[in-house]
Amino acid sequence: MIVLVLLWVVCAGFAGVIAHNKGRSVGGFVIAGLLLGVVGLLWAAFARSADDFARERREALDDARAEALKRQRPSRLGGAPPMRWPE
Repeated sequence: MIVLVLLWVVCAGFAGVIAHNKGRSVGGFVIAGLLLGVVGLLWAAFARSADDFARERREALDDARAEALKRQRPSRLGGAPPMRWPE
């Protein structure tokens, strides 16, 4: 029984260290390691780093902004028809 408790505590500690190295929430992964044991440790090991997550989010926002600008400014070839003076 004591061996299992020690295993859970060790998993929590290593999950916290891995999370710290990846720039993630140390407390969250320590709790996950305490509650889930080896599964929490694996979760921390396979989680993306905070830098990767931020870069992907920034790229998605830039793409969305570029798409919104493209919709705001119609192109000359496929945009709105030119305005004409009434006759």
